[in-house]
Amino acid sequence: MTRKSIYSVIILILFISIPLAGPTGVYAQDWHDLSADVDGDGLPNTVEENGWYNESGGPYVTDPLDSDSDDDGLSDGREKLYGTAPLDDHSPGAFVEYEADFQTKEYYPWQRFGNRYIALPYPYVPWGEDTVVIR
Repeated sequence: MTRKSIYSVIILILFISIPLAGPTGVYAQDWHDLSADVDGDGLPNTVEENGWYNESGGPYVTDPLDSDSDDDGLSDGREKLYGTAPLDDHSPGAFVEYEADFQTKEYYPWQRFGNRYIALPYPYVPWGEDTVVIR
């Protein structure tokens, strides 16, 4: 047998075996909707369930059914964006509101109200304290 005929036999065997292999089946449970965000906080459910990191640390495993896991007024998605801890209701020391149209962040100081902290927006901030707009 010549080399050419050996190569021809190998190629023929490969072409014959391709239909025998068949495609791999894809099952519904193998698909995950990465865009699913049940609580609307901007983080996909899979990210919240698997945990995520930001400048304040991690991994943070947050509740995909609760948009604000620590009830501090800042959604989990914003906490990730701003680099604050989503499971610590005292982080940040100020409530941060991001205005996308103007690309600004507005900071409101936290005020103790009973056993909880609330952010008081301008003009309800006590005397001597102002909001700071940083561009």
